[in-house]
Amino acid sequence: MLRKLLGLVAAAAMVSAFASNAWAGVFLPLSSDLSVNLGGNPTISVPGTYNGTGWATLSNNGSEHDLSVGAGIWKGSGINAGNGTGTALLTGVALLDNLTLSVTNQAGNLTASFSTANPVGGGLTGTATTPSSATLCPSGCLGGQQGLSGNVFLYALGGSLPFPLNPSATVGVGIGGTTTVMLGTVPIVVTNAPWITGKVRITSLTTNVIQVVRNATAITGVGVTLAPEGTEDVRTFTTGLGWRSTASTNPIETRGTVTVGGTNILASASAGGAVTLISPQRINTGPIGLGNIPAVWREQFLFVPEPGTVLLLVSGAAGLVVIGRNRMKRK
Repeated sequence: MLRKLLGLVAAAAMVSAFASNAWAGVFLPLSSDLSVNLGGNPTISVPGTYNGTGWATLSNNGSEHDLSVGAGIWKGSGINAGNGTGTALLTGVALLDNLTLSVTNQAGNLTASFSTANPVGGGLTGTATTPSSATLCPSGCLGGQQGLSGNVFLYALGGSLPFPLNPSATVGVGIGGTTTVMLGTVPIVVTNAPWITGKVRITSLTTNVIQVVRNATAITGVGVTLAPEGTEDVRTFTTGLGWRSTASTNPIETRGTVTVGGTNILASASAGGAVTLISPQRINTGPIGLGNIPAVWREQFLFVPEPGTVLLLVSGAAGLVVIGRNRMKRK
């Protein structure tokens, strides 16, 4: 009896191992997307596409998995903030009329157990210091460098200013380094970071955007005179490094940090699920007058199990049931 039981367990293990090694999750580009939030402005998003080379592939890396990203999964040109609504109602600064995005992703390989210095955080002392302050993924996560080609166009002061996403092979969104563009005689400077699925602490933030928290929903917009009700909390980004809350039930305080994070909910390279990688930024808006604001780019990849994997597992499980029943009948 024990020998038969061990045989069943071994057969189940062989089916599972064969499925996980022979097949990988199938990427669904049309259900995946690239998006960006710049400060308090509406999200700009680009759905995935398949053009013969734009593909994402998972591969096992021990108990974790790596992600290979082909060029051209995300392609978009002249996409307005809010995907058509623009920034007029939510920009938070009168000088900025609109934002548009033109982008194509470059190829890249993202690996498990990635860890590197945090270019948008750190410098915290005392009780504010945490492992995530100075390091991206201190314990390791899925991540790495993968660039984006194109521009964010700023419509301000009556003109259009292209801001390059990757001005060189070693600088830009999803890579790192600083990008600088002159608006008149004053620079706008962006500090970039690689892609990760972990959490990121962004520090040294200063801006004048107003945020109203109403029934747990945050609305960001221009600074106006408000009379908050009992369900509203008005928060102001100040030059005192962060949020200042006017809620009567809370002390007025300043916060110069925000924390953002990605997700990784794939059990293995053959499983379905989603991976969301983020590339954080800290933007010194210079002449735009918004101070230092946080920004985050997101790549969401959706995978489903390959039909052959599902069929193999179902067939294997059915076979084990039949074997078990036949052996029970012999008794």
